[in-house]
Amino acid sequence: MKIQQGASPSVSILIMIAVGLVIGVCTAAIVQGTGLGGRAIALLSGGAAVLVASFLRFKVMRGSHPGGAAEGSLVGTMVIYGLISTVAGGLAGHDIYNLFDARLPSLLGAIAGLLSVCVMSIAMITFHEDRRL
Repeated sequence: MKIQQGASPSVSILIMIAVGLVIGVCTAAIVQGTGLGGRAIALLSGGAAVLVASFLRFKVMRGSHPGGAAEGSLVGTMVIYGLISTVAGGLAGHDIYNLFDARLPSLLGAIAGLLSVCVMSIAMITFHEDRRL
């Protein structure tokens, strides 16, 4: 899949949002019957979404954007950003889920996954913009 170089930040965000939603829902559906609380489900969904979305984003961007290959040397930075975005997005997703008094764990996973990958996308874009200066 060949992607234009000028569209890479937008494509990166779209990849992470789409994958984050799907993985968040799937993770919540898998762990909903284990007896875990809402916060644990949100953190697991957000963490899985960030992990899978970041991996797929890295694979796509490495093949289509020359600057994407440099991210392989930033594993420590990506892990720290991933942990921060998992906690921030997962807990925010849990609070939003409770605000609407929803009862579907898959909705909790979708919200937590979406917010977690959004925070991760913002962190990575900010990191790359800072390196250009």
